Amino acid sequence: MWVKQKDKTMTDNQFPDIDLPPLEITSFAYDYEKETTGDFVDIHELNKKIQILRHTLYTVSDKYSEAAARYEYVKTLYDKAYRRAYLSLDDTIKTDVKRNLAAMECEPIEADLVKWLTKTKRYKTEVDTLRADINVAITISHNLRHTTK
Repeated sequence: MWVKQKDKTMTDNQFPDIDLPPLEITSFAYDYEKETTGDFVDIHELNKKIQILRHTLYTVSDKYSEAAARYEYVKTLYDKAYRRAYLSLDDTIKTDVKRNLAAMECEPIEADLVKWLTKTKRYKTEVDTLRADINVAITISHNLRHTTK
């Protein structure tokens, strides 16, 4: 694709590098290396483990909800800014170009949007993993109770 820019024709690979903010990947709140759902002999120890997992699940679920709400808020800000930027452009500009210019004007908000989307997905992954760990611990608990009868 060829683009005319200030009396100069450039190919796609000649565009300058885009300065993107560093991507933050949220670390897991739960230490999977330290806390395992391995073999248990004592039913009381297993019950404590299930309670720890449940408490951690509630904590991470709260973080997930906050990140999802923040994402929706920033998405609304982006949509409003994009519409305003698009409508403020001259009507003589082609529609495709207007869309691109409006999107370029909203890039800082878009970077924040990506950050919150990444956090939301990370917390969702952790919530799903914790739920699976709880289910495994509960199954082990049922098996342990059954063998002690």
